[in-house]
Amino acid sequence: MNPKMKTILQLLPQNYRKITARVKFKLIWLAYIFFFFLLISPLFSQNQFHCLKKKALIDPHDPLSRLRFIDYLIEKNNLNSAQSELKELADTYQDWDQPAKEIFWREKLKLAETSPQGTEKLVKNWREFLENSPDYKIGWLYLAYYQFRLGQREAAQASLEQAKKIDPSLSL
Repeated sequence: MNPKMKTILQLLPQNYRKITARVKFKLIWLAYIFFFFLLISPLFSQNQFHCLKKKALIDPHDPLSRLRFIDYLIEKNNLNSAQSELKELADTYQDWDQPAKEIFWREKLKLAETSPQGTEKLVKNWREFLENSPDYKIGWLYLAYYQFRLGQREAAQASLEQAKKIDPSLSL
């Protein structure tokens, strides 16, 4: 303890010195605990990666474990690996039950939304779909959403107006 702090503590009444010494001791231990967790936290994320990868490899015919792994890759911004995993998984798509198929499409959508190129592709797909089904209000809303994400504000406004023509009760 530095001499200046010692003199300040000696000037305080006895109870305050004891309390200050205890608090100081507790703060040091809290700092040690904080740095310990700071050092080991990367190990847990690596462990989660390996655990999910292991589950996906143990049973390659279980699409849900592979989809959880793909979700983890997307969250960690490892988009190339997620894309290649989705391509491999798509080969077995016909054998899945309906909930697994829905999760698969959700993951594909999440991956497409992570990049401007994927969002542009979504805009293109919605435009093509709406050429054949121009009365689909939700399609126009999705198109407006993706156009807005790309910064195409005028096009998004036009899509919203189209949805408003289909359903006048729609509040925008």
